[in-house]
Amino acid sequence: MSCDDRMQATAIAVPGLDPEVGPTNHDIRIDPAEVIRLIQASGMPPVEWIARITELRLERSRIIDLRPLAGLTSLRRLVLSQTMVSDLAPLAALTGLERLELNRTRIIDVAPLTALTRLQRLHLSCTAVRDVTPLAGMSQLGGCFLTGTLVDNISPLAGLTDLERLDLGGTQVGDVTPLVGLTNLRSLDLSGTRITDVTPLAALTHLQYLDLTNTQVADLSPLSELGELRRLDLRSTRVTDMSVLARIPHCEVIAAALPRRRAPTYARSIPVRQPDLR
Repeated sequence: MSCDDRMQATAIAVPGLDPEVGPTNHDIRIDPAEVIRLIQASGMPPVEWIARITELRLERSRIIDLRPLAGLTSLRRLVLSQTMVSDLAPLAALTGLERLELNRTRIIDVAPLTALTRLQRLHLSCTAVRDVTPLAGMSQLGGCFLTGTLVDNISPLAGLTDLERLDLGGTQVGDVTPLVGLTNLRSLDLSGTRITDVTPLAALTHLQYLDLTNTQVADLSPLSELGELRRLDLRSTRVTDMSVLARIPHCEVIAAALPRRRAPTYARSIPVRQPDLR
């Protein structure tokens, strides 16, 4: 799929914070339009409540310079998708971040994120990021979205054993051996990659969703023991023999040669949605 197809819908919540009243005992979320106004008015003002913001959504805004955000150390979620942002250095101090969304930005270097070891969700889809080495220390990462990036080596992800969802669609990845130890993976997108051998995936016994669309994969035998698999997308692959999948009775198979219904050689197919691990 294209980046447009994979971009998740965004909705901006406006909580109605009153700067004259100041902070309450609750986490503060701020209207992105108000943040833009404050930033453009010569930087983040020294108002008491500004340092207590926990969620900031600036997608599709005009922000370029992230320096005004450097002092927002209470941030837990930051959304900068579809902006002109390219330099992430000011985010290095935001070590409390748990979710960071940078889809469709101009970033190339994610080295400033090295210290963000509390991240649980990281969205980098449709960027020019190639080197994911800085992600190696993010041991709490549960979801990593790299669709449409230039990534070709996923070895730095080998130690991220908390990962439950990994999206690599449209990347240059050709070897999935580093995923062998990621046994908590529930959802794996490898569509449009260079992989031909899925043998390393045999260890991912909790996998529920696997997308192999537009790959050169031909042999499915390594997947025969993935008993928890619920959906397997094989469109535009080289697979001709799917008999091994008979051992996965509840898996919905999507392939050009098969309609999306129960196949006579399989046990009953149970359609399921892709796991929502957000």
